[in-house]
Amino acid sequence: MSVGRILVGATGLGLARRAIDLAKSFGRDRKVFGKSILEHQGLSFPLADILTKIHAAELMVRNAATLVDEGRPFRNETGMTKLFASELAVEAALKAIQVHGAYGVFEEYPVSGLLGEAKVLEIVEGTSEIQRLVIARELLD
Repeated sequence: MSVGRILVGATGLGLARRAIDLAKSFGRDRKVFGKSILEHQGLSFPLADILTKIHAAELMVRNAATLVDEGRPFRNETGMTKLFASELAVEAALKAIQVHGAYGVFEEYPVSGLLGEAKVLEIVEGTSEIQRLVIARELLD
């Protein structure tokens, strides 16, 4: 059901936030050439993009939930929310792993399991491809 897609979107949003929090924590402490690795644009700019997308995903989750609460049509909005937030979770997990470097794949670091958790979100409640199909149908209406 479409409402479940909001839950997947909210989960993706939370996972993306967790990934960024882990990247920030690790990146602040990790020094290269006397500077935090987050002071280098090669890492900070992609993380800034993720933060921007997190904000957009939060607004999408809130909007879709409001539509449901108000009894208004919500099918496309829930699909868009699920699609955007689940793909964001994967992107954020990948960036967080990149910030951690080789440590990102060691089980001792919490970031190592995020990618698998995020990838599942792209599959449950309809794959990203199915969401795109449902959303694209609106073009024909």
